[in-house]
Amino acid sequence: MIAVLSAAALLLCGCSQSTAEMTTPETLPELTTEAEPSLVYYTEGHQTVPLSEVSTFQAALEEQNCIVQCGGLEALPSGADLVVLNSPREDITKAEAECLDRYMDDGGHFLLLFPADDGKVRFKYLERSLERYCIRPDYDRITETESSRMQGGDPAFPEVQQVYVPSGMNIPASVRDGSVYLHECRSFHFETLENFHDLRLDAILETADSAEGTPCGGVSDDPVSYRDERLMTMLFSRDTMHSNAFMICVGASDFLLDENYALPTSAGAQSYVLAAVDWAAHPNGF
Repeated sequence: MIAVLSAAALLLCGCSQSTAEMTTPETLPELTTEAEPSLVYYTEGHQTVPLSEVSTFQAALEEQNCIVQCGGLEALPSGADLVVLNSPREDITKAEAECLDRYMDDGGHFLLLFPADDGKVRFKYLERSLERYCIRPDYDRITETESSRMQGGDPAFPEVQQVYVPSGMNIPASVRDGSVYLHECRSFHFETLENFHDLRLDAILETADSAEGTPCGGVSDDPVSYRDERLMTMLFSRDTMHSNAFMICVGASDFLLDENYALPTSAGAQSYVLAAVDWAAHPNGF
């Protein structure tokens, strides 16, 4: 990984020094710390959103002292601080999944933006990589049934609520206390698999129980609907056995598009994603 912050601590102690021997505050050496840039690897291919359509988001990352590099998953640099996969509409390959798994085994950080998609595609290999973190994406589209919890009267634009934020992931108080909306989003669930107890995982954002998850996309012969439960729209899973590698999944993405970036309804979701990027660059709090 690209190194993040390095700090020096100076301990001053004086037991019986004379005034002449004591160092005055004006003569203390100035301590400075400069963070090296963090590498964000924005993956291409699989009909993902091209970087050219999220240039404002890229600029925000650069303001956070990130270098943004594009490329395919098979060329994934081992030193990347964060790998971003933004809205794939086709599955990754087996070879790419293996590259992603090796990167994660070495303590990598992965951000998946995965909005609802009506395409008849099964993300077989992407699901396998998520499964290692006990994450299962749902093939659904979330709609809100309570008018007071939808943006602009649009059922496909539900309000979501903060559930938990990992230590070290900093969300501004104004965002925590405000409303967050996600448009055309899907839900996720956790699965209790063999390695479940090696993971630290939780929802970050979820709907109210008035929202519904209606089958959308995929190739399942038995689509599942979700009602009368809170649906997870942003979650994380951290692997304590692999250098605290972590995955963050978000069930929407159009708030990052240049055409939507300045909209007030995009600000809340953007804050959570930018906080996730910062957490990847400075993964403290473990």
